[in-house]
Amino acid sequence: MDASKKVDLKIIIIGALGVGKTSLLHQYVHKTFYEDYRTTLGASILTKVLAVDSTPLKLQIWDTGGQERFRSMVSTFYKGSDGCMLAFDVTDRESFEALDNWRDDFLEKVIPREHDFPMVVLGNKIDLSDRQVPKETASAWCKEKDIPYFEVSAKNNINVAEAFETLAKQALSTSQIRADPWGHWCPQALCQVSQALYQLSQALYQLSQALYQVSQALCQVSQALYQVSQSLCQVSQALCQVSQDLYQVSQALYQVSQALCQVSQDLYQVSQALCQVSQALCQVSQDLYQLSQALYQVSQALCQPAFARVLPGLIRSSCLGAAVTHPFPSPVLFQYKGIFESYLTDSIKLTPNDKPKQSCC
Repeated sequence: MDASKKVDLKIIIIGALGVGKTSLLHQYVHKTFYEDYRTTLGASILTKVLAVDSTPLKLQIWDTGGQERFRSMVSTFYKGSDGCMLAFDVTDRESFEALDNWRDDFLEKVIPREHDFPMVVLGNKIDLSDRQVPKETASAWCKEKDIPYFEVSAKNNINVAEAFETLAKQALSTSQIRADPWGHWCPQALCQVSQALYQLSQALYQLSQALYQVSQALCQVSQALYQVSQSLCQVSQALCQVSQDLYQVSQALYQVSQALCQVSQDLYQVSQALCQVSQALCQVSQDLYQLSQALYQVSQALCQPAFARVLPGLIRSSCLGAAVTHPFPSPVLFQYKGIFESYLTDSIKLTPNDKPKQSCC
């Protein structure tokens, strides 16, 4: 086999996210199946050397990501393809229904554009029991589009090699040398540029992920600061309310103290008045006491027999008249002066012409 006549073919595998494109590619190239699932970002390239009808082929197989956000970037890898694999998951109805969209998008953007472009359809994961897409349904769709259909299992390596080799035969039979640098001949420099762009896209994606995480962290910090500010605002409002309440309490206490002060002043004035009344009563009691003492002495004197014999003469004498008319020692006793004189006059019944009897003294 002459290595100088080796034909390079670019094969691209496309389909929805999670249908097993990477697992099919690794099963065909490395005869291995990986249980852990890793999403393909952008595209990755593996090579496989084989012979088809005694013609040495070098398949450059492009594995593309099925994520919708990478759809525009994946479509740039369509250019220069010699064959296309459409893959879906037989346990996922939506992945099968998306085949029309994937096929139309590929045929619209691939260069060269050919109506009978080499293409096969792979229904993967037939080893699983929860199938949602019947074989008849998938076969009818492929028959309508005139596309070969293979039911495969990347896990159990069922019909994987047959599907790739069938597509390689179709691509080889329809391939031809083109002057267009985007043709099926893929120069080494173009491959290196595409790989560099892929690595750059991965780096940008990782950078965007890191920036997204940073923005998430900043968002959480801002939310935490907002909550702290809200708490501080509530605390300040509570303190303001407390200060207002304390101010009202202080105002009330001030009014109470003012009222108590007024009451104390009133009580002081009352006590002053009561003190004056008590002093007046004390003076009256002293005057009454002196009057009672004087009346007592008078009553004692009146009770003496000797006084009874000389009383008329004393009344007529100037000494008694002077004694009766003499002013009393206090204003209170002075009020009783007329009463005392009337009492003496009414009791003794003396007249101005009466003469007192001769005193024995």
